[in-house]
Amino acid sequence: MSLEVDAKLDPIEWLFFLQMLSSERTEPFLRELALPFEREQFPDVMRLARACLEVQMLPSIQVLKNTAGPPDLIKAWEKYRRVAGVLDDETLQHFLECYDRSKFVSQVVFVKFREWIGADTANALNEWFKNNFRSSPDPTWQWPWALRLLFTDDPQKVTPSTPAPITEDESQRIKSFCTRFGFKRRALESRFWVIKQAATATLPTLWEFVLQTFPDSMGNHYPWLGYVEECLQFSLIRREWNKLEEELGANVMAQLIEWVKQQEELLPYNTVLPNEPN
Repeated sequence: MSLEVDAKLDPIEWLFFLQMLSSERTEPFLRELALPFEREQFPDVMRLARACLEVQMLPSIQVLKNTAGPPDLIKAWEKYRRVAGVLDDETLQHFLECYDRSKFVSQVVFVKFREWIGADTANALNEWFKNNFRSSPDPTWQWPWALRLLFTDDPQKVTPSTPAPITEDESQRIKSFCTRFGFKRRALESRFWVIKQAATATLPTLWEFVLQTFPDSMGNHYPWLGYVEECLQFSLIRREWNKLEEELGANVMAQLIEWVKQQEELLPYNTVLPNEPN
């Protein structure tokens, strides 16, 4: 079997993506995330994601078994494998012998078993990951933040070095954007604070308990819910940014972006603005 992987994919981010796809707790957000498959396909997608993670985790599990590692993890893994494991022991051992601790092995498994969900869906998930997945805040949040500091009465308000190349009406549209975006961002944060707090009060599934007891995990928390939130926050930034561009027009938006870049050195925290949202 050839190593059919995309070397440009961040292997750690890919594992976080698989974690998100492997949990039933992601299902309520499928439509919001605009993942490229129908809801009835989710069990098969979840199964494929778990298969990939089983292979990726196995070398560490075996090392921990041989060194009297965390008993909770060993018990969780063995119970999960006995009751709900996806790949059989022979298949797991095959991947271990072929790839050992390769950081790309989860991608190899994804390609090997992509027919479980269909090649088209697998390819679409790969593209969705590259364009939409975020496990931490995307740097583009700094653009709405910069506009807020330059155009509103924010406590950290910045006085620009030159007038903005826009009309009063366009200035009001930018202020409305700042208000609208801020409200929606805070609403999303509040919503997920409640969701994550409620999740910690529930028992994990057998699979989730494996993830929670794996080294460098976050105890009884569910970080993949945080990944869902970051993906939705990134989607919100791009959606509202595109709406602002529609209101201002492409030419005015281009002039605004260039002007904001000229004010970059005035922004606090030695901010270096990334490429604008798209």
